[in-house]
Amino acid sequence: MRCKAGFSHPTFFDLRNIDIVLASYVFPNSTILLHGIVFAVFVLLLLYPPDAFVGAGVTFDNLAYGYLGTSESNILDFQCRRFVLTRSFIGLLVLSLFLVQEHAVVFTIHPSRIIHYVALISPLLALGALLYFVYHTVTGFSSIFPMKKMKNYGYDPRQVFTILSNEFGRLDAFRHTISNVSKLVITDSWLFHCSRFNFVVVKLADVQFLVINAEDTMNGLHQALGMNQYLTIAVSLPADISALNFVFKCVSCMARIFLAKQDQSVPSRWLEGTCPCPTCRATFCVMDVALLSHFDEENSSELNRRIGEDIN
Repeated sequence: MRCKAGFSHPTFFDLRNIDIVLASYVFPNSTILLHGIVFAVFVLLLLYPPDAFVGAGVTFDNLAYGYLGTSESNILDFQCRRFVLTRSFIGLLVLSLFLVQEHAVVFTIHPSRIIHYVALISPLLALGALLYFVYHTVTGFSSIFPMKKMKNYGYDPRQVFTILSNEFGRLDAFRHTISNVSKLVITDSWLFHCSRFNFVVVKLADVQFLVINAEDTMNGLHQALGMNQYLTIAVSLPADISALNFVFKCVSCMARIFLAKQDQSVPSRWLEGTCPCPTCRATFCVMDVALLSHFDEENSSELNRRIGEDIN
């Protein structure tokens, strides 16, 4: 049956379909909140990974390795890339939250709830995040705030990457890992601090250190003049290492073997590397290797005498 305007009356099945659409349109707030909490927890674990996630390699830096690279080769360039990528990633999160809810009708031209308004601006946030990412990548990160501050020292933003990366890559630089996403590096002239969403590079002469907490702790260790502590340490070997009959290597051979296993493009990091022993296959660092002291019969008898005294 048709009405005068030429339109047919809605049938029972049409009304049922409308009810289904409206039911999904008025998605319960509790369900939206639950999905939002689960999504937020996952993102936080990705951006601020615990030790278990770091051990498994499930971190934001590892997933974006193709763009970020490694901090060992150029720590300043790595932090600039992570700075821009992390902020762009946050801008895309709002849009991606609705993409995983296929059964929820949240995009509408007649918004009536908060989630509808958020859905309407999410494409604009995503577009702004993409433009932010492309702009700073093309311009070489010279316009981000931490790099603008470097102009106060008279450095060209394009030359500062090489200068400071060599400075922070020195072996005598003080490095302290604050958490899985933040660290502190101090050299003779510079201080570098990075976190997930920001990093700071300043000259050491412009830094003022302030003690915010001091504690006096007492312990039961013997203390002598000058506050030197004397500790008695008992070292035991729990298992046989089965290395008594292994042939010793000369110093020059060990050095050649160690250097052959290191990254030849980064000679400044050689002394921090490791290498498997050619004899027992145990991992060692060249900084832990020392020449054997002279051991003669007199030293042997003195050692046996001390062992006998300890047993008695």
